[in-house]
Amino acid sequence: MNLKEIREMIGSIIDYDPQVDSYKSEVNRIVNQVIDDFYGMHPWQWSQSEIDLYTVPDIDLGTVAFTALSTTLQNFIPNTANLLTYRHEGSVLTLTDCADARDNGEYVIDKCDFDSITNKTFVSKLSKVGNRIAGWHATSNAAKAKALQRYLPLPADCNEPISAGCRNTVEAGSDGFIHFYQLNKRADEEMNNRLDIVGQPAEWIPYAHYPEKVLTVADFPAFISDLTITEIAAGIGTPWPQGTYEFKFCHVWRGQEGPLSEAQEFTIAGVASNLRFATRNTTEGGQFGIRKKIYFRLKAVGGYSDAHFRDLGGTILPDDNTGVILGDLGTRNIPFIIIEDDNTSFDYPNTTAGLLPTLSYLKSLPRAPFNDGHNWMIRLNPHPSGSTFEIPAQVGPPGRSKTTGLIGYPVRLRYNKRFYPLENDVDTPQMPPDVHRYIVYASCVELFQKHKEEQQALFYTKKMNDELTGARRRWLTTRAGPYVKGTYSGGPMRGDFFQKLIYKP
Repeated sequence: MNLKEIREMIGSIIDYDPQVDSYKSEVNRIVNQVIDDFYGMHPWQWSQSEIDLYTVPDIDLGTVAFTALSTTLQNFIPNTANLLTYRHEGSVLTLTDCADARDNGEYVIDKCDFDSITNKTFVSKLSKVGNRIAGWHATSNAAKAKALQRYLPLPADCNEPISAGCRNTVEAGSDGFIHFYQLNKRADEEMNNRLDIVGQPAEWIPYAHYPEKVLTVADFPAFISDLTITEIAAGIGTPWPQGTYEFKFCHVWRGQEGPLSEAQEFTIAGVASNLRFATRNTTEGGQFGIRKKIYFRLKAVGGYSDAHFRDLGGTILPDDNTGVILGDLGTRNIPFIIIEDDNTSFDYPNTTAGLLPTLSYLKSLPRAPFNDGHNWMIRLNPHPSGSTFEIPAQVGPPGRSKTTGLIGYPVRLRYNKRFYPLENDVDTPQMPPDVHRYIVYASCVELFQKHKEEQQALFYTKKMNDELTGARRRWLTTRAGPYVKGTYSGGPMRGDFFQKLIYKP
């Protein structure tokens, strides 16, 4: 069933189906909330996804020099000839042999700025917020620096990681083919695993955020008042189609996206107009690298209306592209349009091939993922340096370094996936049709409780639980054929019921 059919079935059950936009929005909200809870309830077979994630290779920067700046909140080292890649933002930077011992330690890489003027790598102390230092304590001329990705970020649609390992023998070799065993944080701490040991990973430890509550992108909410949209002359470029749009934006920091802002409606009245986006300078609080990413939806444009928000400028640029300026990011290979942290005015690149804002192009862009700012990470033990897997530099998966030709360790991740919310009437839940009735009954329970129909709510709670029991039997774990011989019983000499196996992922 699609969203419209689900809503109609709910209306037939509760005998109340007014064709009012506000009521439809309320039912849609309840349906999406039920679906989101249902996805995260168990690692359903149909909600599991597998992907190869590539760790970012370690980079030994050798000797670096930096100057003490006691009057500023900036902590940075100059980029060396062996430049950190953009993908190392969010990785750990270790400093040793500093002139002042207080500057030694572990830092988080906030921003790799390859601007020809600044050319700096900004870092924050890997510790709780109160321990953040305001500038280096002393000038160092012979400090040693190394960048390593200790915490591997998982996809934004990950509800919960299930398993990890390596099954990619093409890139990791036969020796790298191995399954990683999960350790919880307590076991990891009791075993006192060292963080600096490099080798073949054997275990993985899940993290819901950086340790020690290091500041994350979720600590910097995006307010729509920080985004101002202006209609300007398109000039020689392709104009934006006339009509009404809605825009949202989020902050992007250390390679992770924060929650989206509220929507801002904007109408383009001119026939030859481009858009200018004014945003806030996010470096004023002493944090660097908090960039801005914009999403949009076509509310009423050229007779077309869409409920989905889409990535603005969703074309992934080729590896050798040198003609696109994305904010102040210069000619680096950055997917999507990301406005620099200190950039307060950005004109859409309406003269760039592959980004021309025609209606056909805007309709073809991918819809925005559901994002609440929560990002899972895992730590591999031992830590894979990635330096042993060398292949020719080319366009490829995240983790491939264009400058060194190295690729990180390929980690095959299986995880419980989050799906898109239903927004248009034709949207269908990404689950087997035989569990759609659970969504209907659970939504009816919410509506009956809202209208204080307790008896009806109890009745449909039972129907909802029956559907849930059936879904667990069908879509959790498939029994192995040789073991299914008939009814099993349990008792003092027989152990637990066989049926308990169906609850294992």
